This record gives sequence, C-alpha cells and structure tokens, in this order.
Amino acid sequence: MGDLMKHSIKDFQSAKIILVSWNLLSNDGYLTRLSRFAAVPECTSSSGRAFRAWLEYALGQVNENTLTLREHGAKMLRNRLDSTAKDILENEAFKGVIPSKRLKGQAYIDGKEKSKKSTKAPKPAASKTPTGDPFGLGTKPVQQSWQSLKGPLLQMFRFNRVVIDEYTYLEGKDHTSITSIQGDKRWVLSGTPPLDNFGEVKRIASFLNINLGIDDDTPGMISAQDLKKIRKERTDAETFRSFIEAKSFAWHEQKHAYGQRFLDIFARQASAQRSYQGNSG
Repeated sequence: MGDLMKHSIKDFQSAKIILVSWNLLSNDGYLTRLSRFAAVPECTSSSGRAFRAWLEYALGQVNENTLTLREHGAKMLRNRLDSTAKDILENEAFKGVIPSKRLKGQAYIDGKEKSKKSTKAPKPAASKTPTGDPFGLGTKPVQQSWQSLKGPLLQMFRFNRVVIDEYTYLEGKDHTSITSIQGDKRWVLSGTPPLDNFGEVKRIASFLNINLGIDDDTPGMISAQDLKKIRKERTDAETFRSFIEAKSFAWHEQKHAYGQRFLDIFARQASAQRSYQGNSG
C-alpha cells in the first residue's frame, strides 16, 4: 500500500510495466479507498457471493467517477462523492440485515419472536461509509491537474496486458479482486495449473471473462474444497434444486467437452529450450 501511495495517475500512464502483489487489491486499506472513490459503504463480507456483488456495484461507480474526474476535474468529483455517499445508502442493495448469529430450530423461532418485540433497529448490512478526502481531491495540485492524484485505484485504468503469475493459488477475495482488473489482453501463468476437473478449468476461464457454464457439484466431478464453497454460498432454493436435478452422463460429457475446447484454444505449454554439447574427441 505504501508504494502505491507514492505514485500518481501520471506515473501509471507513463509506465511500461507495473508489478503489483496479489494481496494489494484485497487489502483492507485498498478496499476502503475503493469504497470512498465509489461513494459506497464498505463491504461487510470478506468473500463469496456478497463480496462479488458489492465489488461489481462499486466498480460501476468507479468507472463513472473516473470519467467525472477526467472531464470535470477533482473539485467536481469531490462534490459528487460527498453528495452521493449518504444518498446511496437508500439503495435497496445496502439495506440488508446482519443476523447476530446463526440460529436453528427452536432457537430460531425464539429469536424471531424476540426480534418482533424488540424496539431496537436492526443492524444494517453496510453502514460504514468512508468519509474524508483520502485522494487529495481538495488539494491544489490535484485540482490543477487530475493526473497528480496519488494512490490511484488499479480499476481506474485499462491496461494493454494483464499477466497473473501463479494463478493457481488465487482464492476467494484475491481471485475476485484480481479478475476485476481491466485489460485488452489477459495472460495466466502457472507451472502446475489445476486441470483435474471442470470447476478448476472454469476458474481459469473466468479470468479471461469466459463463462463455461454453471457449477457442477456432482461428487467425483469436482474437488472437495470447491464443492464445499459452492454449497456454502447456495440459497435454500438452489440447494433444493440440486437434489431434484439429476445430471446425466451426456450432460457431464458436454461440460468436459466445453472445458477441453477452452484449453485447446487458449492454453499454451512452454517448453524449455536447452542446448547440449557432447564431448569432442
């Protein structure tokens, strides 16, 4: 985070290569800056479906605010952020309720009755809206030239090429954040890419903005770790449907054909070039 704060938008625009650690984009400090630039409440979820939905919404705001910065300057953007930060809390997407804990059976019924009698307002799902001026929009240098803004978000740019090294190890919030970076060309590098099942190939394809289809949770067709993640994020309705929809052999065969076609088109294997000189004489 410290190195990012030393560089301006102009530095990024003139750079040929930018090296960034994975965890920068999922760093709490970075996400707080993102929420301020987007004028949205901070996300209360650390990963999963809720974080993906929050990030998608926030990035839509980032694109609009970046355009405002370029066309109308820092002063106009600051006014926009201050005026919309509170108004956006009225959006239905940010009016969810966080339960204090997960209750089951009779405890759930008792808790529901207790909440009806309580006069306390429920805790909103996203109540913390970043304030202040972390981007220096009110400073003279930035108001004179928007390119002087330091510590810009990587999502404010569209890069010529985005290269992810050791993509295999990206998980959860890191994977979601990295995938949000825009680029005309996208490369995934891995010495040992996981290709044992459709779900693993689908994760690689998602970075290239290619959707290979719905998740397959049939035992034996997906890793135990991925299966656990899928089931954890499902709604009750989705869980119910998973029991009544039996996938046929032909369905599985077609899914694997999609995965193989993706690999045939996009995957490349680099071979080490070695020269060998035998003993003379």
